[in-house]
Amino acid sequence: MKVLMFDLGGVLVEIEATGFQWLLELSNLKEKEFWERFLNSPNVHDIETGKIDIYIFAQRFMEEFNFDIDMNDFIGVFASLPHRKYKGVDEMLKELSANFTLVCLSNTSRIYVNKLLHNFEFEKLFDYCFLSSEIGISKPSEEVFQYVKNQLKCEYNEISFFDDNYINVNMASSLGINAYVVKGFDDLKNKLNELDIYSI
Repeated sequence: MKVLMFDLGGVLVEIEATGFQWLLELSNLKEKEFWERFLNSPNVHDIETGKIDIYIFAQRFMEEFNFDIDMNDFIGVFASLPHRKYKGVDEMLKELSANFTLVCLSNTSRIYVNKLLHNFEFEKLFDYCFLSSEIGISKPSEEVFQYVKNQLKCEYNEISFFDDNYINVNMASSLGINAYVVKGFDDLKNKLNELDIYSI
């Protein structure tokens, strides 16, 4: 089996810049520090694995980051962050599907599931969609990669994985997955071209 596995946000899906910038400014943190705290936040982990709903998350997250704003305003911006698919994603995935099993593996809260699967039509574009809030485990745990491997009935070295987070890529690599850091869709296409998987 030849498997291509993609993260969504920041790889195939553009993050809404205005909303993210607003959250960044509210946090009074530099972007790198904000993302480090975000990725290591127990509240983010809990919503991305389906343990809490958006309202509990919003309350806890706003306290954690000292956001003095209306909860509904925060939820509205948070819900809008997956902005749109990058132009050309559909065409690329359809072409790749002729030769590869296509998989998405994304840490995402339930508030995004309908948008990702149905509005963005990833349910149709991928053979398998593994969303953390649906399966109850998230990257970068070894458990989530083991789960994917078991579901696909393949070996780690049959998977090529593309993610914008070094932590996720490092964990995948340590297990024997062919894993690559890509920042945005253009970077992804360049990497696929470099690997002789997709011509640009």
